[in-house]
Amino acid sequence: MNKHFYGSWTVLYDTIYACQDRKDDADVGVKSTALLFGNLVRPILCCFALVFLASLTYMGYCNDKGAAFYVISCGGASAHVTWQLATWDPDDPKDCGAKFKSNGDMGYIIWAGLMEPLTETWSDDFVKGWQDKSATDQPRTTLSPRRKQIGSEGVAKRNEPGPEANGRLGPCDLF
Repeated sequence: MNKHFYGSWTVLYDTIYACQDRKDDADVGVKSTALLFGNLVRPILCCFALVFLASLTYMGYCNDKGAAFYVISCGGASAHVTWQLATWDPDDPKDCGAKFKSNGDMGYIIWAGLMEPLTETWSDDFVKGWQDKSATDQPRTTLSPRRKQIGSEGVAKRNEPGPEANGRLGPCDLF
């Protein structure tokens, strides 16, 4: 996916925000996405929402995220966007402002799913600490197979064979 697809969430919430000033924008001559999309603003924003959710899911795939990311971040963001677009009144400035502000909650939802590796490590250390007191002296990290392929500098080592050892690149190696 092109990096520009990740900006679809920004277009989504910025257009919701711009809908509260559509009349003023038209009078002054400001060109906004709210005016550009016109009466098709909701269906077009549904398309941007789908692109955003697909990008979020793809990002999880490329970074070997676990089930908690998909349930919390992707599922939570899907539920939030669905609620937002289903209950949004583009002609009510107060509702546009409220829906725009609710995107801060979506940021927290996505962040919560990204914290999944930390909770796995903490819970594993906690359980192991009760079983073996010496386990608390050793730092523990949880790395996925793809992360083990990445060096300490955060750059994938291309001279070492990885999952794409057959000579073909995987979908996440294109970016």
